[in-house]
Amino acid sequence: MPLPAELSATVSWVADGVGLLASAEGHPGAASLVLDEGGDVVLVDAGLSPAQRRKLAPHVDVCLLTHCHVAHAHGARDFREVWAPKEEARAMRGAEDYLDTYGVARRDRDLVSSGVRKAHYEPSPVHKEIRPGGILKLDKHEWHILAAPGHSQGLVALLDPERHILFASDLDGEGPPWYGYPSSDPSELERTATMLAEV
Repeated sequence: MPLPAELSATVSWVADGVGLLASAEGHPGAASLVLDEGGDVVLVDAGLSPAQRRKLAPHVDVCLLTHCHVAHAHGARDFREVWAPKEEARAMRGAEDYLDTYGVARRDRDLVSSGVRKAHYEPSPVHKEIRPGGILKLDKHEWHILAAPGHSQGLVALLDPERHILFASDLDGEGPPWYGYPSSDPSELERTATMLAEV
């Protein structure tokens, strides 16, 4: 079912059925994508304010995470179905799993845990683990799921090849793509940037 008109008016629509929502305060560059073609509504990334999430949650069929860093995933728990990249889905189980997924060393755990708590991270079930190479089929368009590692090991980007729309969270020039988690890899990030430039 499509978004109600009053909620649709809060979305910055960039193409038919494709809109952007600003990220929560304190999470620059963590915008969310709304896909609404009159059938299922898909929210891509859940780094929204609590008020936005409460309004959207009853109307969103699937919340698809491009990666599980707290800025993008902290609101996932509010949605009835959550999909996450297979390589990072474990981070959604709890704080210890989050730290393990991103390779945080024992000596740094207290510091990183504090930052994760301040960002309002809470565990969320993951109902489906997605893999690069898949296709998200909506009523009118298809979105290809592209591997985009570097910023995080399982990061995916979404591409609508028909309309030439690319959603590359944290790789779009809206803030720093490098957070310094041990599992981040600058060499992979460089290869991803080259691949996305060619796309």
